[in-house]
Amino acid sequence: MNEMAERMHAALTEAFDLFLGMLPDGELEERDGYWLASAPSLPIALANAVWVDGPDEGPAVRDLEASLQAIRGRGVEPGVVTLDDRFPSVEAEARRLGLTALEVMPGMVVTPDAFRPPEGPGPSLVRVGEDEELLAVAKDVTARGFEAPPELFDGLFATGMRADGLDLWLAYVDGRRSRRRSGRRSATRSGSTTW
Repeated sequence: MNEMAERMHAALTEAFDLFLGMLPDGELEERDGYWLASAPSLPIALANAVWVDGPDEGPAVRDLEASLQAIRGRGVEPGVVTLDDRFPSVEAEARRLGLTALEVMPGMVVTPDAFRPPEGPGPSLVRVGEDEELLAVAKDVTARGFEAPPELFDGLFATGMRADGLDLWLAYVDGRRSRRRSGRRSATRSGSTTW
């Protein structure tokens, strides 16, 4: 990983740790070559998964069955998250253990040369703060993005419930909430894979 990628990875891991820390049952544990994330109150694969980040996938392959069982033991079905095609042995082990649904999330990891200026006017960013109407909009956007029931995010978007130093922002394009997905699809499959 180059220096920029390492800094981005560290920032995303810290943000994910803050996010899970806001949930009453959220946990993120760093292990050898992977992270174990679990938050049964948010029953989606990304929040209840083995996140493989290497550099050696051996420990994740060795521990995968036990790690998935630990998540199941908390009452939720687990997933496995890998980056691009960098961890084929983990993906093979996930299939062997019965994880069969594959979801590709393009654009989760992007290099600077992949960014393009927006077409038309750029987005305007609005800080949500404690505004109840904007909190409701942010919760709606998040629920649709995760394809999860909005009530799963009630605690995250209640006034006064966010971690210190965490701000929420909404993007509007031409006065409307942006519905564009970040990232782009390409033949090179840049992104994360969730099993």
